[in-house]
Amino acid sequence: MSLTKVSLFFVYMAPFWNYSLLLLYSFSITDTAYNWEKNYLWICIYSFVFTIFLFTDLSLLNLDTDRLLTPRWFASLHHLFFKTFKLFIIISGFWFIEQLKIYEKNIKSNFSDIEYIKLFWVKNTMVVYMSVNAVSFVTYILYNLGVIQSIETKNMVVNTVVFLGCFTLVTKV
Repeated sequence: MSLTKVSLFFVYMAPFWNYSLLLLYSFSITDTAYNWEKNYLWICIYSFVFTIFLFTDLSLLNLDTDRLLTPRWFASLHHLFFKTFKLFIIISGFWFIEQLKIYEKNIKSNFSDIEYIKLFWVKNTMVVYMSVNAVSFVTYILYNLGVIQSIETKNMVVNTVVFLGCFTLVTKV
């Protein structure tokens, strides 16, 4: 089965939109004043910009899929998007965790019985997601600098963090 432009588009878009939707969902359950039109749509701006870039790359520039998998002049822009997005995930993740702490304090001050309101799973999910992306960012940089010689080693490290991260999703941190 060959790789098509449509399948490549969705494979490249998945990490960008998954994170945006994770943050939007998290804010929708933690912010009582949540408003789709105003407050948090900035979270999707990176995904929108990358969607436009990728659509341009795959359709308007009319590059074939074999060439997409090999180095070319546009590859540096792909690297820039993917690496800066990982930094965006880490920075916005810390910001979200701070917002979550504020929300938890508001719950404690506004409700007397908060025994069944447990948000540790939201925090754990964000911490795991940030950790995987931080390790991925560092290993990509090390791979690009030649410190890590094979992409398989980089992928093994990232997959190990994903595997270990799955265990923290079910424990209270």
